[in-house]
Amino acid sequence: MPQLLERLAGIIKNLESSSKSVLLLEQKVDFALKVADVVAIMDRGMIVAELDPRPPRSREDLIRRYIGIPKPS
Repeated sequence: MPQLLERLAGIIKNLESSSKSVLLLEQKVDFALKVADVVAIMDRGMIVAELDPRPPRSREDLIRRYIGIPKPS
């Protein structure tokens, strides 16, 4: 539901502008990267990496292993 995701993105950005934090657990990786300031990757309950979502391809090894985004061709 694209309209719902856009509305949710707006809500998250509004919370951010009022100094609120949001923990987002999301299956839609592209959406999560769009609204996140920091991406934490967890494996078996432990944070194994923190990434800046703006250049999401900066750690291809972690992205392929944990997030499952295929390498662009």
